[in-house]
Amino acid sequence: MSVELPTANKEVMNLLKSVWEADPISTGIQIVWDDVEANTPTDTDISWIRATIVTGTSTRTGIGTKARLYDRNGILVVQLFTNISSGLLFKDNLVNILSKGFEGATTSSGVRFEDFKFTNHPEAGGGWHLRNVTINFTYETSN
Repeated sequence: MSVELPTANKEVMNLLKSVWEADPISTGIQIVWDDVEANTPTDTDISWIRATIVTGTSTRTGIGTKARLYDRNGILVVQLFTNISSGLLFKDNLVNILSKGFEGATTSSGVRFEDFKFTNHPEAGGGWHLRNVTINFTYETSN
C-alpha cells in the first residue's frame, strides 16, 4: 500500500492523540504539537508532552517494477515533561501508555511502528523532569 508523506504524518499524530486520550492516566496532560510555541506550558505544576516527527530516508525497494517503490522511514519524538517531584511510577506509566499504543502497531494506510526507546533527563531545568521517547516508523510510497 502506497502512502504519501502528508498522510503518513497525519496518521502518526492521530494515533498519538488517540492513544494518549484513551488512557485515564494521561487525563488533562496537554499535547503540544510541533511548531506551536505559543501553547507551550510554563507552569511546572502540570505535566505536558511535545510531539515532533523527524522524517528520515527513503530506500528504493521496487526495482524492475513499473511503479518505483520506496520504503520511507521516520521518527516520532515525544518529550514527556513532568514536575520534578511527580514520582518515578507516574513517569513510568506515561511511557507505558506510548509503549502499549505504538509497539507493533500499524495504521490503516500501512505506517508500521517498530523500534521504541526512551531516555531519562532527571533535571531538564525550570522544575521539569524530561523523558524523551523515540518511536521509529516505516511506510511504503511510490513515484
